[in-house]
Amino acid sequence: MSRPSTLRDDDLRERDAAHLAHQRLTAGAALRVPGVAITGHSQAVGPVGGDWWLASALPDGRVLVAVGDVTGHDLAAAFMAVTARGVVDGAVRVLGAAATPARVMATLDAALASLGELGREMTCAILVVDPMLGRLDLASAGHPFPFVRRARGTLDVVVARGAPLGSAGSAMGLARTELQPGDLLLVTTDGLADRAGDDGQRFGERRLRRLLRDHTPASTTNVHRLRADILAALRGFATFTAADDDLTLVVCEFRAYVLDGAERRGDDDAADAVPDVCPDRDEVSAAFAAAIAIDDGHDTVRMLLWSRA
Repeated sequence: MSRPSTLRDDDLRERDAAHLAHQRLTAGAALRVPGVAITGHSQAVGPVGGDWWLASALPDGRVLVAVGDVTGHDLAAAFMAVTARGVVDGAVRVLGAAATPARVMATLDAALASLGELGREMTCAILVVDPMLGRLDLASAGHPFPFVRRARGTLDVVVARGAPLGSAGSAMGLARTELQPGDLLLVTTDGLADRAGDDGQRFGERRLRRLLRDHTPASTTNVHRLRADILAALRGFATFTAADDDLTLVVCEFRAYVLDGAERRGDDDAADAVPDVCPDRDEVSAAFAAAIAIDDGHDTVRMLLWSRA
């Protein structure tokens, strides 16, 4: 066999492996824990992409959601996406009940900085929903703002700016908002608002806002229904036009307050203290080790969404 043919075969094997990894890391399974329901959807524009998302139940009953968007749609973007998701999953396992959006984001930033040769930027949003306090905490690195469709019918935007990871300015944005039962949270990558339609126009944030305001909640399938409504609107908007960017959306519903564990902590702001956003080297190393352990052996499936309920 000639050397060019061997190289082509190696490239195909790498792309197939990356495609399989991307499919597993963006699987649209649902997560249900007491007080919170989550579902999502992710679609790459090609065989591989730079979008990823994760949802994980924390040991103390809170739920962490992370969404990331790496620039590009090639193997390098897919590698960085897989790495980032693995580091976040590893950080959650290492930090456990001590996990906060700021702390996990800082760990991710430090870990990716050690891979400086990648030369890619990534926007990221990390959120923690607390069903005991009815609270949402957000850390953002230049990611599109999440929306909260209130149970009463109004629409809020959770504003936290920050700069993309891997860019010159790596400061994260932090925000907090209170939640009431029935509130729906939507986190997306820019592939949703930037989707080009058959008329050449973009789907746009204004159209998305209108869709969210007009959404009619259902008693038991809110997250699935909103996801379906958004995807149906996109299909109708771009019936004959191929996508030019990866698209990811995650829908989370705060269903009810959870009383068990209410004495776990008060309303202090310890999660925003400076030490929370300055992980030490051991934390970053442990997150890397946990990420590697997830990929080792035959444990990859554990990176898919799971439920304690």
